[in-house]
Amino acid sequence: MRVESLSRLLNGILLNNPVISQVSGFNFHAKAIKRGEAFICLMANQLDIDEALKNGAYAIITSESVKISDEEVAYIKVENIQSALFRLMRFFISQNGLKFFYVNAVLMAILGRMSVKNATLLPTQIDELFKSVYFARKGEIFFSDKSYLLEQLSPIYECVFSDPNATLTTKGSMFFINTICDGVYYQNLNISEVFLGDFCGLIKFLNQNNISFKISDFKNLGHFEPIFIDKDFQATSFGSTFRAVIVESDLELLKLEISYLSENFSQDDFIIAIPKSENFKVKNAFYFDNVSEITTLKNFRYILVFSKKLEVLNALNQQKPQENLFSHLL
Repeated sequence: MRVESLSRLLNGILLNNPVISQVSGFNFHAKAIKRGEAFICLMANQLDIDEALKNGAYAIITSESVKISDEEVAYIKVENIQSALFRLMRFFISQNGLKFFYVNAVLMAILGRMSVKNATLLPTQIDELFKSVYFARKGEIFFSDKSYLLEQLSPIYECVFSDPNATLTTKGSMFFINTICDGVYYQNLNISEVFLGDFCGLIKFLNQNNISFKISDFKNLGHFEPIFIDKDFQATSFGSTFRAVIVESDLELLKLEISYLSENFSQDDFIIAIPKSENFKVKNAFYFDNVSEITTLKNFRYILVFSKKLEVLNALNQQKPQENLFSHLL
């Protein structure tokens, strides 16, 4: 890419009149610079710039005031590195016809467990994000559950929609599904019935876009994930108890799950537990300052708690089994 074009795309200012006229690529790591590449100064200092120049950098892209120590090399100053990189990425996206699709948090987790060809999960770190876009194949498809990223990359992006006609072939535990999607039978998948429509919608999307995939193990997806407990709130194995704390960390999914529980269970069967710090309000919910407070709850089958799994596990691990009359004899 020509230096003048690069500076314009970055909305930057060329600080000198370099001898070199173009760069062959981009790199965020001074030690890994190859001759002809532009060094992107993301959290870099003068020592990093000096090392990049020593290794053959043809351009320095920075938002800081730096010393021009090599007049042959292009120095491009931008107002904000991240904003400049998004401008450059939008150029590559347009040039290569890249396509972007929004998926919800559970579909992102499912895709992360599947072996998928011809499609990529969009990273969130700016350097990894840039490399994914820069090295993408023409027409490559990207998935992301971060709408703010998609809006900066491609204002016109599409969504993978849930299949409203998805049905279970057999009814069992709500934490597993058996279903037929696009003519294929999927048996005993570790995906909650709550997400049946999402899963089948994804399968249809992948087939319609000729994206090959293989199903893998969906254990510990991190959404509507049950931790089965005994009467003392001690974590126990599946099938040994009817009570569970169900963990969800995504607000939009939490709303879906509350609706599902309300439609399929009596109000006496479940409790919704939400941090007091959240603005999200639910009628008759239990609001807590500390997630460990859920261990004081009684008379429930399920507690759906808005929290991270590790925090809930730590709270349960702090609970000690209640001693009975004969404990001291054991």
